[in-house]
Amino acid sequence: MQKYILIVIITIITAFSSVHAQIIHVMLDLKNHKNDNRNITGCNLDPQTNNYKMYIHSGVCTATTPGVPDTIDCQNPDYVWEHVVGDWGLDNGKGLMSALPDSVWEIFIDVDTFYSNAQTISQGGQSGEPPSTVKPVGSTAYSMGFVFRNEDGTIGGKTGGCTDFFIFNLNQGNTGVDVGQPGFTLPDSTFSVENTGNSTSIDEVLQVSFESVYPNPFSDQVKFTYTAPKATNEINFSIFNTLGQRVRNLYQGPIDQGVSTITWDANNDLGAEVVNGLYYMVISNGKYSKSEVLIKQK
Repeated sequence: MQKYILIVIITIITAFSSVHAQIIHVMLDLKNHKNDNRNITGCNLDPQTNNYKMYIHSGVCTATTPGVPDTIDCQNPDYVWEHVVGDWGLDNGKGLMSALPDSVWEIFIDVDTFYSNAQTISQGGQSGEPPSTVKPVGSTAYSMGFVFRNEDGTIGGKTGGCTDFFIFNLNQGNTGVDVGQPGFTLPDSTFSVENTGNSTSIDEVLQVSFESVYPNPFSDQVKFTYTAPKATNEINFSIFNTLGQRVRNLYQGPIDQGVSTITWDANNDLGAEVVNGLYYMVISNGKYSKSEVLIKQK
C-alpha cells in the first residue's frame, strides 16, 4: 500500500553580517499528500484552483505580554500564540509562502522582524479574535506555533481534523515539531527536521560558504563571493524579503569548485527595483540552507 505523507522541513539558520538574525525555514512538501483522513493530519491542502496560494499562520511566545507571566508558560500551547502573523481568511500577503515546483511551498521567517512589525502583526484571527501583540524587538522567542491554509482560509488550517504544530525550546535551537500537545511528536519519517544553527556544520553539509558580501548596505547592486570545496550539482541562490517571500531567484543549477561571485542588481523577478529595507541572500541545496542579511538603502 502506498504511504501518503505530509512533509514539513524546519531549518533554523543563524545568519551573520552587519545584522544578527535567527531565521526559520519552513518547507511544506505536498507532492505525496493525500486529501483524506488517512494522512498524518487530516488536512486538505492540495491546490483547488489555478491561482492557488499557500499561507502559514504562525506565532511565537516571548512571555513579555501581561497574562503570560513566566517563560515556562511558553511550553504551554495556550500561550504559544502570543505574537501572531496571519489574518485568517484574508489574502493580504501576511504569511504568504513561495511556490516551488512539484507542490512544494516555503517561507523564510526572521524571528525578530517577522513578529515585531506593527504593520504585519495579525489584526484578527478565527472567530473574531482581537489584534495580536507585537513582539518586542530583541526579545527572545521561546516557542513557535503554526498551521497552514489557502488564500481564503477555506482549506487547511484546523479544518478536516488538522491540528496546530509547535516547536518548543526554540531559543535553544530545537526544531522538533510537536502536534497538538507537547510530547506527541510526529515520526521522523513524516517530519524531516534539521538544525543548522551551527555555522561549521552548515558549511560541511551544504559545501558552500560565503566569503564576502559587498557592499552591505548597498544601493543598486551587491556582490556575493562564495567558496565551494567541490563541484555541486544543484544549488539555489535566492533573495527573500522580511515577510519570508522569495523576491528573486538569482541562480539554480550546478556550481564549480573554487571561488565564484554572483551579483544581485536589486531587482525582483519581474525586473522592478525592490524597496529599501532588509533582505536575505539564501544558499540552499533543497535540504540545508544558509543566509546572509542584506540592507538596501539609497
